[in-house]
Formats: sequence, C-alpha cells, structure tokens
Amino acid sequence: MAASDGFYGVSGDDPRVLRAMEATGEHCWAMLRAMFCAAFAYEREDDPSVLVRLARDVIATAQLRDDPGYDKLAHVAAQRSGGPGRSLDEVFADLGR
Repeated sequence: MAASDGFYGVSGDDPRVLRAMEATGEHCWAMLRAMFCAAFAYEREDDPSVLVRLARDVIATAQLRDDPGYDKLAHVAAQRSGGPGRSLDEVFADLGR
C-alpha cells in the first residue's frame, strides 16, 4: 500500500501525518509499543474506548513534540530533576500501557 493510499481514510502524505512522524521520530518504538498494547487490549476486552484513548494519546504526543518550546522545557525539567528526563517508555510503563 502506498502512503498516498491512506490508512483509515487519511493519506500517509497528509501534512499532519508527516509533521507528527517528524516530531516523534526518536520515540517511534515507544509509540509502536503503545499501539500494540492498545490493539491487544482491544482484542482482549472488545472495548473501543481503548482505541479512542490511543488515538487521543498519539495526537497529544505529536502536538506536544511539535511545539517549538518542547525541547527547551524538557531540558529545563531534566536540569531540575538532576537527570536526562523521562523517556516515553518510562511514562507509558508508569501508566500501565
């Protein structure tokens, strides 16, 4: 399937998709893990709210990472906490996702 064919009625070439991919690039494995967790949770529970939460989380993550001030805020937070900050993997683990 070509990117222009789209997934779920949205083209893979849609500017929002491309911007989100660029903004979240280094965190793709954490996002992929969240997607699989949501898919298997839906399969187990047959509860579409799991997929709705995943969609909202993905959009929020992409918007957050696309914000020009995000890197600066993440750097300040890391300095205040005395470490490099938390990865998405750590956040998802804490959320049980």
